[in-house]
Amino acid sequence: DVIFNFSGPAKESSGPYAPVWQTYPVTEHLSDWVNMDILGANHLNGGFRRTLQSQSVVLEQMVNIEPSSAHEPDPAQWPLLVDALRGDPDESFAQEPFSPIYYPLLRTPLHGGKESRVVVSVLMSMVYWRFFFENVLQPSAKELMVVVHNECSQAFSYKVDGKEVKFLGQGDHHNHHFNDMAKSFKLSKDDSTAPSANMLNLDHDYCPYYVTVYPTSEMQKSYITFAPVLDIFIVVFVFGLSCAIFFTYDLLVERRQKVVMDQAMQSNAIVSSLFPEAVRDRLFNADGNGENTDGEARGGRGSLTNSNRNSDDAEDNNGMSGFSPMMFEPAAKTRLKSFLTDDANGTNPNGAPNHKPIADLFPNCTVLFADISGFTAWSSLRDPAQVFTLLENIYSSFDQIARKRNVFKVETVGDSYVAVTG
Repeated sequence: DVIFNFSGPAKESSGPYAPVWQTYPVTEHLSDWVNMDILGANHLNGGFRRTLQSQSVVLEQMVNIEPSSAHEPDPAQWPLLVDALRGDPDESFAQEPFSPIYYPLLRTPLHGGKESRVVVSVLMSMVYWRFFFENVLQPSAKELMVVVHNECSQAFSYKVDGKEVKFLGQGDHHNHHFNDMAKSFKLSKDDSTAPSANMLNLDHDYCPYYVTVYPTSEMQKSYITFAPVLDIFIVVFVFGLSCAIFFTYDLLVERRQKVVMDQAMQSNAIVSSLFPEAVRDRLFNADGNGENTDGEARGGRGSLTNSNRNSDDAEDNNGMSGFSPMMFEPAAKTRLKSFLTDDANGTNPNGAPNHKPIADLFPNCTVLFADISGFTAWSSLRDPAQVFTLLENIYSSFDQIARKRNVFKVETVGDSYVAVTG
């Protein structure tokens, strides 16, 4: 067979020649290119010659993407060769970028070193770039933009979504809004791998490739969420609602306490207007048997006397500690109410009070019974307003004098005024 190139049979010269010798898989289109001189193709001869020179693995520029810089135009047969190199044209990725990789096969003498190695053949393999990005991410991973470019002025873009890869076309298609988030690296030898005597390095000085990864708007949306703001709003709302409930409850309690205090003050004012201080104290501090001790009337120490006596009574009741008749007696306020209303609960079956009347002997005192002479006849001839005005003026004057002279007003009945002092 004759070695040929795009122009026809190769001219007889000293070479070198790089004819296609064997192919796998054997396809109908590629078998027609057996004995084709690779050095005759502009897109392929640069990497091939570099492999022969450096005796290292060379990654050639992409054969199905035209460089953006000026390049010697290929002959008309070049697209046919590209179709033959790409493999099965029915594959979905057949039109996507691929690059040849040249792997030199070396012959080394038994006693020779690296300097004596000779390239006897070159294995050329076509690699589609999409396979570098498939099944790299987890299925749940969001979209990434991958841009591959080389120093041969070629570039293309892929979108990687989980395990799926989508070719976007030639050129750089990433969103420039994410330029500051780019992660880029150069395809080169892995320095972490221990060198071996039989290992061939990748020549990363010839048309080096760079892979740059960018985030996408879809990825940004998956990480930007309003959930924290919503959580903060809920916490603030619950806190505000709790504070509102607390302050409302506190306001209601304070208002209730004010009402109770006003009622207590009114009750105390009524009792104060009806009874002297000594009588009030004896009403509230009376013991459970209704007896009033001399200490209550004169020294105001009835509470201590009652307490001591109740303790003694508790110890004498069948030896039951803590038992007291006071436990079954009505409260002082109830007794006072019964006393004021003359309730039947405050009397025995004979109609007599259950408690001992509050009555003390005062040898030096004065009781005043004042009555207006002829009041009945006079009032029968007057209007009620005139009668009320007369009584109000007289009683008001009496009250002022009584307060000034420390006289206790007992009551007023009609035109009668009853007071005591001493």
